[in-house]
Amino acid sequence: SNVPLRKDGSYTVKELYQATAIYSANAAAIALSEIVAGSESKFVELMNKKAKELGMKDFKFVNATGLENKDLHGKHPSGTNANEENEVSARDMALLADHLVSDYPEILDTASIAKTKFRKGTDDEMDMPNWNFMLKGLVQEYKGVDGLKTGSTDSAGSCFTATAERNGMRVISVVLNAKGDIHTARFKETKKMLDYAFDNFTMKEFYAKGAQVKGNETVTVDKGKETEVGIVTEKAFSMPVKNGEEKNYKAKVTLNKDELTAPVKKGEKVGTLTASYKGEEKDYGFLGSDVSGVNLVTEEEDEKANWFILTMRSIGGFFAGIWNSIVEMVTGWF
Repeated sequence: SNVPLRKDGSYTVKELYQATAIYSANAAAIALSEIVAGSESKFVELMNKKAKELGMKDFKFVNATGLENKDLHGKHPSGTNANEENEVSARDMALLADHLVSDYPEILDTASIAKTKFRKGTDDEMDMPNWNFMLKGLVQEYKGVDGLKTGSTDSAGSCFTATAERNGMRVISVVLNAKGDIHTARFKETKKMLDYAFDNFTMKEFYAKGAQVKGNETVTVDKGKETEVGIVTEKAFSMPVKNGEEKNYKAKVTLNKDELTAPVKKGEKVGTLTASYKGEEKDYGFLGSDVSGVNLVTEEEDEKANWFILTMRSIGGFFAGIWNSIVEMVTGWF
């Protein structure tokens, strides 16, 4: 799959990006890698470095196209072997896709284009149909699908990383080496997984934005005008839950520290809110960022107390200590 690139031609990043994301144009992918890193070889280094940063574990990138190096007929990146190929597990591909759509959601504006033209209005104009046949208006249309990428090689077979959203729940599926027709089998297998996800799971909001968690409404402040500040969710906390399993999820609060030191700013992160599963089913092992939790932040600011307030607070604490000792002693008599 490719688009015609002239040796003496000039192309915009947008043209090359659309050709890559929509039409799987390999030459355009190489051109983009050279723009980003100076050479495809250096881009491959960046790919592998970024994969580690994202937490991917089973991968090896050897070129920018996804093709096997032998298919490049000696034009593979220097530093890589002519017989090497890109390798990514289904789990890592899902993790990569999640980071892509979460960190750069605008990718879906391009990945969801069913058909466009390359170099419209020029002698090199050509149609660029999207190889993702599950997009709206195409032959394998599936409600909610707006990405993400097809691919195939001799070793990997027919592959497809899909994403679809319904009722506020985004699902990512990965199919590798689908058996059958190279252009339809991967979509049939993807439909099975998406059907399972949407039929059996629902997005559940456990806490709204700005909500407090029972038992963790405040955090202590040392040397502040106030001795404690309220803590709330930075944003709404939602996650996909299997139908009928809502009661088996409990809030789990992890605080960075038990006490803050004034001055404290409003919106300062103090911990994380996640959900722990208490049911009989095995943990589903979601990979997505939506279930990794939300930040707990301070609800208001707390300025540092002046010397007078701190002194009076110390005196009060001193006499309170004496009084408590007397109470304990008298109680012991009886």
